[in-house]
Amino acid sequence: MRLRTLVMLGLVTGLAGPSLAVGAWLDEQRYAQLEAAGITVPAKIGMYEESSSWRGRRSSVLGVEYEQEDGRERRRKLRVTEAFASTVVQGDKLVQSTCQVRYLPTDPDVAVVVGGSEDLRYAFWPGLGLGVVGVGLLGVAWRRRARPAPVG
Repeated sequence: MRLRTLVMLGLVTGLAGPSLAVGAWLDEQRYAQLEAAGITVPAKIGMYEESSSWRGRRSSVLGVEYEQEDGRERRRKLRVTEAFASTVVQGDKLVQSTCQVRYLPTDPDVAVVVGGSEDLRYAFWPGLGLGVVGVGLLGVAWRRRARPAPVG
């Protein structure tokens, strides 16, 4: 493998892996907070959006409205899994008008759709593994760079 290819692969996996692991760790912290102090309330589903990125990844977003503990109405757009979205939407039509939302009363911006929000907690160990592979590839590239060229 060429030195430049090793360096690029090492950089990409060395940066993407830890980024994925940090995102998974933050997701774990959010779910732990919601489990410990979250409040589950009924919510009305007002809208559904589906979009896809240039890489072909699809994401589904529900617009929900729920009443907080203090009585104020709260509107949020929450990302949900495709499996959950398929139970709420059929074609272009909403077939389910309610869901459950769990939120933190101390920070109402932290909220998830119960049983339907995307969960990245599984990605912690794969992210760390990618980071280790990236560091290993950079180490191999460093050793190849330092090796003198054969004579003759």
